[in-house]
Amino acid sequence: MKYETGKLGLSGPEIEAERDAITAEVIKRDEEATRTGIAYFYLKTPQEIHRSRVLDAMKTVVNCLVNREFGAWQRHKAVFQHPWVPMCNVKDPKFLGTAEQQEAWMLDEKELDAIWNAQAERLSRATIVRNVVPDTEEGGPYHGVKW
Repeated sequence: MKYETGKLGLSGPEIEAERDAITAEVIKRDEEATRTGIAYFYLKTPQEIHRSRVLDAMKTVVNCLVNREFGAWQRHKAVFQHPWVPMCNVKDPKFLGTAEQQEAWMLDEKELDAIWNAQAERLSRATIVRNVVPDTEEGGPYHGVKW
């Protein structure tokens, strides 16, 4: 594997703390990123991009498990295995990043299985709190986790 997966089995607050640390490092590289609060893809190192995707996958697993949407993980897994595609019509090619940055966006099957297993084990030691926010017109109910 070209990029390190990093530590798995993190709680929600641990995932957010690591995501914030990556964003802080990226923002240091460009004042415009600081002004808009956006950590641009092209400013991240391939390792930061890869780790960010791992963190996204960990959050997705927790969401699937908490909401008992076990089959949804198969759909999400497929998304994590595709290369990065910009969310909007990008005019400046620098914003597309390098081929290496785009490659770093993808997670492989082995990583995704390890992420699922580690997050499932971590969540087994937590308490799922049902109906933190009851059903509303916007969706729900929402469930929470006491890590």
